[in-house]
Amino acid sequence: MNDIFSDYFAQRDNFLTRLDARLKVVFVIMAIILTLGSRKVFVPWCIILSVPVILLSLKVPLKIIIHRICAPLGIALSILCIQTFYYGGTPIWRLHIGALSLTAYAEGLRYGYAIVLKIMASTSWVLFLSMTTSLPKLLEAGLWFKLPPAWIEVCFLTYRYIFVLLEDAKTVFDAPFRSLRSLGVLAGTIVIKAYDQSIATYEAMMLRGYKNINQDLVTMERFKTADFLAVFIFGLILIALGMSC
Repeated sequence: MNDIFSDYFAQRDNFLTRLDARLKVVFVIMAIILTLGSRKVFVPWCIILSVPVILLSLKVPLKIIIHRICAPLGIALSILCIQTFYYGGTPIWRLHIGALSLTAYAEGLRYGYAIVLKIMASTSWVLFLSMTTSLPKLLEAGLWFKLPPAWIEVCFLTYRYIFVLLEDAKTVFDAPFRSLRSLGVLAGTIVIKAYDQSIATYEAMMLRGYKNINQDLVTMERFKTADFLAVFIFGLILIALGMSC
């Protein structure tokens, strides 16, 4: 779980991690918009296949990539099932489960397939951003883009205490349990520990005189030569996506 949430790989030193976070954020947002607007199947497929190749070239383990796409893939497959059985008018096969009968439709299957591809392609772009940009840089870029400081603050604290909660969960669930009732008690213990931690964190921050994030104090580095080269490359990719749509 730590590997799934950690930005360890974004802390490495390579060409993509050295690029300005603002450029990557703008590029990924525009790429997702173009991907969602694409009407051709090969465009999402190209993205789904190319992004993992780029990440593998940066020595990101395949296991981590698979773990990070499992959750959106599960959601996408659920949407595919719903569309297949509840949308369309041309039946292709029927599934009988006792007294229940489900009919799969060709239109729903095609529509659901297109949705799955767009979800996974968009997820690939987000995966590219998260694997090449650390969270502090993303939050600094967010402040530069004038996002509400309260949002940035919540994001930072949430990310920080994800790992604290995971450690607490590991400690609690390492304790032996013999029944589902015990499992419920353990889950409740984790919630209580998370609540107690939130109170302790709030009190500690207040005692140290913590105030809201000052947006004016955030200074971004100037664009470097590599950033201008990246603008050119990103621009070519966006033009290719736009022409393919």
